[in-house]
This record gives sequence, C-alpha cells and structure tokens, in this order.
Amino acid sequence: MSDDGKKTELQYARDTIASMLASIREGVIITDGTGTILAANPVTELLTGILPTELIGKGIEEMMTFACDNDDVSDFFEESLRGWRALELPKNCSITPKGGKARIPVAANATPLFNPEGAYTGVVFVLRDLTEEVNARNRQYQFLSFVSHQLRAPIASLRLGLEMLLDKKERLVPETHEILRDLYDITTRFSGLIKELLNITRLAEGRVEFRQDSIDVRDLGPFLTQEFERLATSNNITFSSFADSETPLMMVGDKERMLDVLRNLVANAIFYNKPRGEVVIRGRLTHSKEVETIAARTGAGLQIGEYLRHFSSTEKEKNMILIEVADTGLGIPASDQPRIFESFFRARNVVKRGIHGTGLGLSIVKSIVEHLNGRIMFESKEDKGTTFYIIFPSIT
Repeated sequence: MSDDGKKTELQYARDTIASMLASIREGVIITDGTGTILAANPVTELLTGILPTELIGKGIEEMMTFACDNDDVSDFFEESLRGWRALELPKNCSITPKGGKARIPVAANATPLFNPEGAYTGVVFVLRDLTEEVNARNRQYQFLSFVSHQLRAPIASLRLGLEMLLDKKERLVPETHEILRDLYDITTRFSGLIKELLNITRLAEGRVEFRQDSIDVRDLGPFLTQEFERLATSNNITFSSFADSETPLMMVGDKERMLDVLRNLVANAIFYNKPRGEVVIRGRLTHSKEVETIAARTGAGLQIGEYLRHFSSTEKEKNMILIEVADTGLGIPASDQPRIFESFFRARNVVKRGIHGTGLGLSIVKSIVEHLNGRIMFESKEDKGTTFYIIFPSIT
C-alpha cells in the first residue's frame, strides 16, 4: 500500500472514531499513559467549559477538578493513570466548568486501555451529567417531606385517641376492642412510616447533625439487648449482641446514629427470620486486607477499593472496626440484591409473604454509615440468611 493510501486509511479511522465519540451522550476523554489528552467528544465542553480541540494535548489533571461531599478525590486522576484497574468516583461529586459559577453533579469512571500485546497505553474517562437525576430526586424528597409533615400531626392525634379508648378495655365488648386494636396497629405502622420518611429526607437534605464523639461500639450492646430481647423471644429467635467482643472498638461517631443503624438491621433480622432462628451482632478489629477480601466476596470490591484508597499506608496498617449483623432468616434473592439499599425497595420474597415494611430502613442505614465515614456491604442466600458487614476506621 502506498504512503498516500496509508494516510487515507489512517484519516478514515480517525474520522470514524471522532464520529463515534460525537454520538455518545456522555462526556468521553481519552488520554495516553501520562494523562495527556488525545481525544474528547463535544459533550465534554458542557461539563468542562472548554472546547474539545483546546483539551487535546493538555494534561487531564490541569483541565478538571472534582469535588465530593464526603470523600477526598484529589488523587483520582493520578490513581487512574497507574493503569492498574478501573476506578469510579464516589457518589455526590461535582465539577465546575471553566468560567461557570454553578457546579454540575457528575458521575465519572476511568478504564485503562491496553494494546493487543497487553501493554498499558492510556485511559478512557467517561463523565455523565447527573443534573436531571439530582433535581428529580430533590423534588421527590421535597414532596415526601411536605407530605410527612402534613400527616404527622393527624396521625399522632388519631393514635392518642385510640390509646385512650383502649385504656377503657373493661367497658368495651370484645369485638369493638379487637377493631380498635387493629386500627391502633395500623396507625402505629403509619407513624413508623412517617418517621422514616422524615429521616430519609433530612439525611438527603443534609439537615441531620452528627456528633463527633469517641465511642466504644461494644457499649451499644446492652441498649440493643434491652430493646430487642423480648421481641426476639416472642418470635422464637435467639439474639446476642457483642457477646464475644473483648477488645475495645473505639471510633469517632455519633452514638445515637449508630444505634439507629443497628436497630434497623436487628429489627429486619428478627422480622425476616424463621422460627428457632438466630440473630448475632459481632464486633472486632481487623485490617484492610480482610476488608478487601470480604468486599471481593460480596461484590463491593470497587466501592471498598475506592474507600480504602483514601487512607494512607500507615492508616491501612492500623486496625479497622468490623461489625457483623448476621441472621439465619429468609435471605435476599440474588436478583434483588443490587437494589437492596434503594429507597422503598423491598425484596420479592418478603413481599410475597405479606411481611409489613416501608423499604426505607436499609437506605437510611447506608446513608448514616457513610455520613459516619464508614461503609456497608452484605452477603445473602435465599432461605439461608444474611450478614451485613459495616466497617469504620478505628482510633485505637
């Protein structure tokens, strides 16, 4: 083939790649192994405020900076350019376009490129504008907050009135007492739903204050035992809380919020268990290697890898707190597991059994854990049981 033919073929290949990039709705930036930008599609201008032609030849770290609510991602590009593995930004991150005032919420991931011989050659960065999704979610939370506040007072009044009537049991015929008891149970469930709606909207809007105290997680055990022992016994469930935890599990956090996390998990573990089942809370010190092993086993490797990446080498060698909440209950169907932390989602096996619930508890748990600088993951087998793993940095 002549040199002119080779040039024509190369130009055709470049034009084809440019056309493909232009048709992608996400922002796509391709760099070499050093981070020098080789190509960028038109969508990147909307996110960076810079023309794609002006990006080419520049270092990607100079051209854009991400900011995240709860994570330091200053080394995202440096880590991506090592070419070791695919990386993804945590949630609640944004970028400010050049010359722009408002930050744009984005999701971003980086995937290493390799040539046919397997040598690392560069990285593909994909950025997605989340503005519409964030606005829709905010509208949803505003609506939920409004409805919850409007319902809270009348439901509380109704519940109080039913309590007063039930206190006069001796004056009621059995049929009337049974109807009132059913109505009281319904209003109690509604009160719980309203409380959870308010919790999820406050967490989403950042209106929940978190204390930064030094707490020993083991100290939560007696509170949980007092609160759930009778419920567990009435459901023929064996319950134990931090019974074998002898080493202090010291962390910086909010005691009441941590109790909220464990209350939700224990309540689920009891309600979704089977007769003669078991619920156990265990706590111990571990290290990042075991955390990575659990994450790989539970399918949370990328999430936990990103989390651990922000600890220094010295911190990774220190102990981390691992809390396990394990049950021998109904388990979560494999097809439902990717959605288990979504608001209002309930696994099909518990819905089929008619077990009451709001589908908000695990969403609240995940939000609180992440606000406390922790992470949560789980493994489950249907009809075998579920174990939730929560990790926090230890201060010991």
